[in-house]
Order: sequence, then C-alpha cells, then structure tokens
Amino acid sequence: MLLLGAVLVSGAHAARRVDGALLYDGVAASEASRVVRIQALRAARAARLLGWAADGQLLIATRSAEGEQLERLRAPGIVAAAISHAGAMLEAVATPPFHGEHLAYLAGDAVHDGAALYVQGSSGADERLIMPATARPGGPVFAHDGQHLAFTGNAGATSRAVFIADTAGLGLRQLWTGAARTLQVLGWTHSDHALLVRRNVDGENDELLLIELDTGAARRVDDSAARPTAAGHITEAQLAADDRGVYLIAADGASFARLRYADLFGAPARELAPVTGHELEHLAVSADGRVACSWNENGYTRVGVLDPSGTRLTPVQGLPVGVVQSLQFSPTGARLAIDVAASTAAREVYVQDLQDNTLVRWSRGELGALGGGAPIAAQTVHFPTWDRVDGRARQLAALLLRPREAGPHGVLVVLPGRGRQARPQFDGWLQYCVRELNLVVIEPDLRGASGYGREFAALDGVIAESSGAALDLGALLAWIGVQPDMRRERVALLGRRDGGSLALMALGLYGERLRTAIAIDAPAPAVPLTAIRQRVLLVRGLEEPALDTPAAEQLLWRLRSAGVDTGLVAPAAIDGTLRSGELSAAAEASMAQFLASTLAH
Repeated sequence: MLLLGAVLVSGAHAARRVDGALLYDGVAASEASRVVRIQALRAARAARLLGWAADGQLLIATRSAEGEQLERLRAPGIVAAAISHAGAMLEAVATPPFHGEHLAYLAGDAVHDGAALYVQGSSGADERLIMPATARPGGPVFAHDGQHLAFTGNAGATSRAVFIADTAGLGLRQLWTGAARTLQVLGWTHSDHALLVRRNVDGENDELLLIELDTGAARRVDDSAARPTAAGHITEAQLAADDRGVYLIAADGASFARLRYADLFGAPARELAPVTGHELEHLAVSADGRVACSWNENGYTRVGVLDPSGTRLTPVQGLPVGVVQSLQFSPTGARLAIDVAASTAAREVYVQDLQDNTLVRWSRGELGALGGGAPIAAQTVHFPTWDRVDGRARQLAALLLRPREAGPHGVLVVLPGRGRQARPQFDGWLQYCVRELNLVVIEPDLRGASGYGREFAALDGVIAESSGAALDLGALLAWIGVQPDMRRERVALLGRRDGGSLALMALGLYGERLRTAIAIDAPAPAVPLTAIRQRVLLVRGLEEPALDTPAAEQLLWRLRSAGVDTGLVAPAAIDGTLRSGELSAAAEASMAQFLASTLAH
C-alpha cells in the first residue's frame, strides 16, 4: 500500500484505474477505433514447426488471436487432423517420434505467468495434468518407444530436476537433481537408455550432461577439454544418428557461435566450419548423418545442409527474407522442415525435399487486416559511430521502415535490448506505427547486440557495454538529424527490458534530441533520473519473463519523484502478464495513442 500511495502523489496524473484485466495509471483511455484496428492487425494466422510423425505427416501449431491449434499436415496445405486449444497459449509441444498415441504440451492461461504440463491422446481426448505450473515444468521430450516422457521441473528453492513419466500409467519418477539456473531435456539416445540435458548454473556458461536412466548417473559430454570451465553459451545440441557424439552450437563469449562435434567416447572434439564470420543459430541431425544449420548474415537467416563427411555445404534456395526459428529432418532424413518468420508475411513452415532439391510451403498462414496494400518491407541502412577503425568511422547497421507518404516524418527508434539484434520479422504493431501513425521506424544494432554486432569492442577497451550502446545511440540521433525525410525534433524511443533502461538513460543524455520514451518491462537504469524532462510511458507484462510488479511500481515512483510525467500500463493481477491477444492489443493501443499524442505537436 505504501508504494501505491506514492505513485498517486501528484494530482497532475490521470487517476489509477482497472479496466478488466488491465491497470492504467496516468494514461488516458485509448480510442475505441484504435483498439479495433490493432486487434484486426493481430488477427493473423501464423504457423510454427513442432515435428514429424513416422508416417511423414508434419505437426504444426497455428496461432490466431483466439488461441492455438495443433494440426497434422499430410501434404502441403492439407490438414489430416486438428486439435483445438482455444484460449490456450502453448509454449512447447512434443509428439512421439515413432508413435502417434499421445501429445504432451505446456499450456498457460495467457494471463498469469507460468504453464502446466499436460498429456493427452493425439485425437484430443483424455487430457491429463502431469505437473502444475507452480513447479515450472520444462519442455517435454518423448522417448523413441512413445511410452515415456522426459521433462524438467523444480525440486526445491534452488534445484531443478529431470523427471520421467510413464504415459500409459502416469507413473512419475525423479531421475536427477542438481543446482541449475536453467535445465532442459534435449533428447533421448536411440536406445532410450540415456538423456541429453543442457544445464546452466551461473547464467553465463552452459554444459551438456548425459544422464543414464538406470542409475541416474550424469557425466559431462560437451567439448570439456577445449572448454574446461564451461565458458560459453550452448544454443542448441543434438545427438548424432549413431549416438557416438553430440553436435552443438556454442559461443565462448567474444567469438561467433560455431558448430562443434563432441565425441562421447573420448576422442578429441572437433570444430566444423560450414560458414565463417557468421553466427550459427539452429541445427538438425538426420538419420543418415547429414547436419542442417542456419546462420545469421547481417540479420537475415541463411540455411544449408552438410553432407555426412561435414565437408560440403548445400545452401537451401528460395526461402523468404526473414528469420529461421527452427529446423527438423523427417524420420528418414529425406526432407527438412524449416520454420520461417518472414519480414512481410506470416510465420510459415516450409519443407525442402533433399532428393529433388525443391522447396514447398506446407502451412497456410495469413496476416491480419492491414488495409491499404502489402506490408512495408524493412531495408538495411548504415550509420557512422564516433569511434574509428583504420582512420574511418565504424559503421553500424539498422533496419528501417519508411511510410509510403512523403515526409518529413516523426521517428520511432526501437531498442531491442542487450544481446538482441534487429531482425527482419513481421511485426503488426510496427506496421501500424509506419502505415497509420506515419512514423519512420528504426531498429539499430547497437554495441553488445548478437549476430553481426558481436565483434564491436568497447572504445579503447574501457567503456562499458551499456555506455558504448548509449554512444552508438547518440551517433544514430546525429544521423537522424541530417536525414531530409525525418523530423529530428520528433524522435521517440521504445525499449524492451535492457533496451528500456537504455531509453530512459538516453532521455537524460540526449534530452534536446528526444521527445519521449516507452520502456517495456525495463529494470531501473543505474543512473540518476533527475535529468529527464520528457514524458515517459512504462509498460509491464509484454516481455517474457515480465518485470515483477514491485520493480515496475518502484520505477514509476522514482520517475514521478524526479518530476517526470509518467504513465503505467500493466496487468491488474500482481503476477499477471499481457500475453493474450486481447490484453496485448489493448496495451499496444495505449502505446500507439501515447506516441500519436506525444509526437503530434
């Protein structure tokens, strides 16, 4: 109650109110027409890849504003069966690789944080709870026999455990327990005698464990000889087809993530080099020993398939411009499914036939009601930073979306947050900002971003990453100031998580160049807020995981105590999120109205 009283101290702010599941403080009600338009934009049908069945059918999840539905596709666009989960937000779905009797999935209620683990028949009947959301279950993985399921869950305040469930009798046993910040089951050996598990203890370094089902004994199996302290992040890993080794994508901090092969029987680990100078992102291993991988080229994803010798890479041609989310071979290895989030289209699943080298779209996604023509495509631009390399200003990249109408226009700079790179994926809300608010949208790749921004070192080796990003943002604002179609006096920042903290920091540093900022799930920056004189909108609950309620309230209080005109949009429930379509649309309508009112004069 003390915090609540503090944030209402100023009579200049609109009263705090609760509207359904949303809390508003210092924020005017959104125009009804704006909410309707954003809801129409969000009424898209997107598909994501789940896996292959033994009979060659493809399992996908199609999501719309109403929820998510599982579909079995027997051919491109032809649905063999569908299981509806209206209103449910499915986080992970598993299907037995060689049996079709059960499905396992994590599903939340779209309002409160967390998801419970369920098993049900593949026809949609006999849903049974395996682990409640309070235990924080992790993504389920079926054994090859189709009768056993492995997943992770809490085992006390600081420990995570690996559990095995018998799907026939629902028997549950705890296989292995240990200290872990995150723990994830990656796969079963083909004999179903052991599990491959990724563990992270300190938030920075990962290791791979092979855990025996009979004894629960665990041994580390990643390339520990080359990385004895587990220094680095392992993004993906998969057992080889013969169970003699593990393919993994790992980065040791400063370098790009690379593809490695770790032998399970003591042979030296080796590095595979399908591409150089690019960040590897996803992999898949076929039954005949081929390895598919995707990599990041200046924010855009490319895909290729390595032959069993690991020496020849065959690129996949014809994919839409965008970002690949996952890869998976069919059981025979003859086809490769590719999950693509395109820049101007809905997320779709494509299948590459490796025998005749053809690429076909299997899913049938749809965009929301854009109105007025096709989506506006992003273009890549470059701007100079303040530091110099070989006597020349270093260049950073950014994605830019321009309105079709003649300028000059106000500008929205989107800051994704530390370690996140601007990627060319369709975003309905940003399309709304460009098409209907007539804003130029810029997503820069600042210092510390992943992908092609990884190599940017701190100036003189002493400037912290956040300070380097702030300097880069200052250089971007100077570049905006000389663009003829951009209004340099009407620039807004939007930041997510660490990007939101950077946005607040930038208001104090570059106040004369900025009009406002929106900070989404942003922790308070470690700088004084007294220099801020512009309006600020705080949003809690759009990111995953959401910023906790006390931290959001404290930031609101700090800003208002510093004399900053600040509003807040958040879930009404203290543990709530804005992840459902209706709540997200309402929050985005408030953000759009805030930008329209702030940049209009």
